[in-house]
Order: sequence, then structure tokens, then C-alpha cells
Amino acid sequence: MSDESAGEDDDRDPDLDGDGEEIDEEAKQKKRRERLEQNRISARESRKRKKNMIEELQRTVITLSREHKELSQRNDTLKQQLMELSQKVCKQSLRECFFAQVSVGIETAQPMALDSWLVVLPCHDRFSVTI
Repeated sequence: MSDESAGEDDDRDPDLDGDGEEIDEEAKQKKRRERLEQNRISARESRKRKKNMIEELQRTVITLSREHKELSQRNDTLKQQLMELSQKVCKQSLRECFFAQVSVGIETAQPMALDSWLVVLPCHDRFSVTI
């Protein structure tokens, strides 16, 4: 019987170890290759998402930069208009005040043309007017 049992051992698959370790190793290698391929696919998709996100952010920066420039220009225009209108209001107020004083008989020094005076009025918190 020992001869027969020795012959059966020779008929075994050469890829198989006595405990099936070759098959386990092949299965591990296959799983590893599959995992590596999935990682490659995942990394490729991640890079693509990142590229798309960066492109979208760049478009947003361009849009916001344009909007900021337009709003800054509009703000400068409105500030200029505010200053001009404040000056007109202050000049008119000064004229009305001057004429009111003259009409009630308040005497001042020699009457002078209003345009020749140099008066700085604090007409607004941020502006002053020179007449």
C-alpha cells in the first residue's frame, strides 16, 4: 500500500501545494491586480473631478473680478455725483444764508461778490465745499 500511496502523491497537480497555498497565492495576486486597477480608475476620476473643479473656480474668479471692477467704477461714479451734489447744496445754503442776513439788516463788512469769498463749509461728514 505504501507504493500505491506514493504513486498517488505523484499524480497531484503541480500547482497545488499540499494545503492549496498556490491557489491562495494566485487568488491574492488576482485580488491585488483588481484592487490596483480600481485604484487607478478611482485616481483618474479624482484627477478629472479636480481638474473640472479648478476650471470652474477659474471661471468664477474671472466673473467675480469683472463684477468687482464694474461695481468699483459704479461706486466711484456715485461718489463723484454725491460730492458734486453736496457742493451744490452747500453753496446754495450759503447763498441763502448770506441773502437772509442782508435782507434782515445784519451789517457785515463791505459787501463783496459771493464768488470772491473763500469759505470752507463742513457740509457733509466726509466732504467740505470751497466757495
